[in-house]
Amino acid sequence: MKDFNRYIISLICFLLYFAVFINISIQENSENFVLYNTSSTVFTIQYPSNWHVSERLNVNQTNDLNLPVEFITPFEGPSDLIQEIFIVNSIPLPANTTLDSYVNKALNQFNTTYTDFKLISLNSTTQDNIYNATNLTYSYLAGTEKMNIKLIMNHYIILFKENIYVLTFGTQPNKYYDFLPTIQQMTASFRIK
Repeated sequence: MKDFNRYIISLICFLLYFAVFINISIQENSENFVLYNTSSTVFTIQYPSNWHVSERLNVNQTNDLNLPVEFITPFEGPSDLIQEIFIVNSIPLPANTTLDSYVNKALNQFNTTYTDFKLISLNSTTQDNIYNATNLTYSYLAGTEKMNIKLIMNHYIILFKENIYVLTFGTQPNKYYDFLPTIQQMTASFRIK
């Protein structure tokens, strides 16, 4: 009976420690994100506080959404070959185009344009039951034949009213899964005003 009680006490202590650890990790992760919300854009998004924001705002006669906006990772030093960028962009939805046809056209273009294009995943979803979206992940070789780098790209493509919003991120395969939780959190926080 004493062994059973020790087991239960040990299990409770472990679960309490685990719950506290998870709560601290979530709080630390949330505290490291800041909200991007300006009067000149039609969206909000959370991004890591140590990332740099670059706004390439310009008014387009057919689309006044004032995008793209780039969220740039910190420079990691001389061995950092690629400084990663998370881009939020928008284009007007072409006439007679659905989200699926837009994605299929993009896939065809990637397949014919990119060297060693490989589709990793393609998933349709809705975000907060508001936006129809497609999450597209693929790899390809970027650069010239003498010097090329394999990249994994992720596009979160959202249809809202008459516009397509594309949230894009890419990096080398050895860094992609390190960035993936951050990219997922940024994508999940994206809201159109």
